[in-house]
Amino acid sequence: MDADFEISPGEIVGIIGPNGAGKSTFFNCLSGEMIPTSGSVIFQDMNVTRATPEQHALLGIGRTYQVPATFEDMTILDNVMVGAFLRHAHQADARKEAMEVLDFTGLRAQAGHRAKSLGTPGRKRLEIARALATKPRLLLLDEALSGLTPLEIQQAIGLVRRIHQAGGDRE
Repeated sequence: MDADFEISPGEIVGIIGPNGAGKSTFFNCLSGEMIPTSGSVIFQDMNVTRATPEQHALLGIGRTYQVPATFEDMTILDNVMVGAFLRHAHQADARKEAMEVLDFTGLRAQAGHRAKSLGTPGRKRLEIARALATKPRLLLLDEALSGLTPLEIQQAIGLVRRIHQAGGDRE
């Protein structure tokens, strides 16, 4: 797959293509989960082609997955705290950040429920919440709308719009 593009701050870019076209592989290269076989990944003027996923996250690349990867037996709050611990060393600070993200994403009322209690739309929203808790500068949403009903798609689009409007500031 050849890909060459630049994303400017504040842009929303969609990548479309048939199953197997390489969209998720491309996201894996952007997030450090795979090393591209050729070319390079430049983020904020830094070559991050061979950086680890953790280094990508620390630099500000957050992502979700095509198939939601939640910690099923943990609470929704604890799932989001996993992301918040990237920026907050203390549990109280991570909890505060996670609660703010849960407010923003509309999941606060379910904070104490186990992740396995959520259906597909809730799991996708939880993945977005966990990614937001890392305070990303670039947010990669892999198939964030797949498997959703038309109403759920509208709700998810509303969340993406709120994220875009908020930029780095969810207040």
